Amino acid sequence: AWGPAGGVSVEYLVIAGGGGGGNYYSQGRGSGGGAGGYRCNVVGENSGGGASAEASFTVIPGDYRITIGAGGAGATGGNQGSNGSNSQFAQVVSVGGGGGSTGNDGNSAHGFGGGSGGGSAESSGTRDGGTVNKGGGGGGKSDSSTGATGGSGVVIFNVPTGTTVSFSGGVTQTSATVGSNDVYTVTATSTTSETVTIG
Repeated sequence: AWGPAGGVSVEYLVIAGGGGGGNYYSQGRGSGGGAGGYRCNVVGENSGGGASAEASFTVIPGDYRITIGAGGAGATGGNQGSNGSNSQFAQVVSVGGGGGSTGNDGNSAHGFGGGSGGGSAESSGTRDGGTVNKGGGGGGKSDSSTGATGGSGVVIFNVPTGTTVSFSGGVTQTSATVGSNDVYTVTATSTTSETVTIG
């Protein structure tokens, strides 16, 4: 699997946590949080914002940071939702989604910036959040209800079959062989210091 220079080609999909929904503690509704950032270098697929797939990516044997971003907390009491957390694979970082806004007292007319910014108070929604490991933004809520928590992110990557891959103890992942590649799906990390060892 290793090339002449000791590197191996890796395809990845890195999705950050979605932002939490805002709360409007009056008439009206808080806005939904933004979706987590989306980065992908799989040929033929898009990356975030409809951009073309990112450049090919080669790693040398070693340890690499891997982090799954949590969804941002939904708000209550007329507050903005929290931003989602970043997801990371090696040096590839997807930025967490922006927390949804509140329109109380004319403040916070727009959501926080992020991988996908939170919506404004005028374009609110009341649905529950994006699902686990898909990085969706949490829906906004009104009055005494709490905005929904954003969905957590995910990291999916593949390497040529036969490449040695191992993870630190706090990583939750599954793997499968697809064609000539081993595909790893990482759905949770217990800290922001977890690693994957390739080679």
